[in-house]
Amino acid sequence: MNQARTSTTAVPNPGSDEAIMMGCTCAVIDNAHGIGYHGIPGQWIYTEGCPLHWPHSEPHREHKP
Repeated sequence: MNQARTSTTAVPNPGSDEAIMMGCTCAVIDNAHGIGYHGIPGQWIYTEGCPLHWPHSEPHREHKP
């Protein structure tokens, strides 16, 4: 799930060297070292519970219409 951030503090992209140094546990290879999912800029996958990108881990629930 890709969520927009409203914070004025920049958070490094998932899987980037800077994010890893800050405790990111998101996939490095799948996020192309911070470029984006399989090299697509602006698209990332997150690891549930990542302390940097998913700090308030809650069980994922699917929304059903």
